[in-house]
Amino acid sequence: ENWTEYFQRLQLGGQEFDSGMYRLNGVEVGHIQHIPIAYPTQTQQMKQRKLAVKTISMEPLVFEIPDFLTSSECKVIIDKSKAAGLSESMTMNDVTDRYDPDERPESNPQGPVQVEEMSDDEKEDFFMHYDQNRDDVMTVNEFGRLLRTHDDTAMNTDDLTHMMKVLNLDSDGDGSISLEEFVAVRINPVNEYLKKFKQANPQSKRRISDQTWMSPGEGAIQNV
Repeated sequence: ENWTEYFQRLQLGGQEFDSGMYRLNGVEVGHIQHIPIAYPTQTQQMKQRKLAVKTISMEPLVFEIPDFLTSSECKVIIDKSKAAGLSESMTMNDVTDRYDPDERPESNPQGPVQVEEMSDDEKEDFFMHYDQNRDDVMTVNEFGRLLRTHDDTAMNTDDLTHMMKVLNLDSDGDGSISLEEFVAVRINPVNEYLKKFKQANPQSKRRISDQTWMSPGEGAIQNV
């Protein structure tokens, strides 16, 4: 039988699985149910094993599945990932990570990669978006929100205040960044500071891992 026929007849928890989305009944916290899964062998024959699915929360509905992947399956994934090459995992287009100061472009072999500066009008629009109370100053909290949103960097108040002082973002020392001060900011020194900060404080990033993209391989089920 093929996969469609298999899933059409597969019964999970007493309900027919018709190849659509199925939502397990958690029953209660601590409940364990054994769910059969099927997987293809190298000869494309289907084998079946059961997974123990434990309910650990009802609202929201959360399950724990110990040994979801076998040791041999994990080894295959790890080996293929290493062979494909790993790169830093990011949650967005992080300018600080995409531009490495150690890289040397052919057009400028002596200097670091530079990020194109924003125009004054672009900076003003940027400032107004994050000046939530429209008082024409960016508070430490508003500046922190900007960094979390656009650079994937979470800093506490002391870190933010120190950055503002080191980069002279708060030139008058009043504890906030005015529109004039923000427009005067140069982008590359800010990016260099943030890159070094994240290297020294990896916990400031929302994701600390490496990733790779792999093809499921010839004959694999593409949506699994």
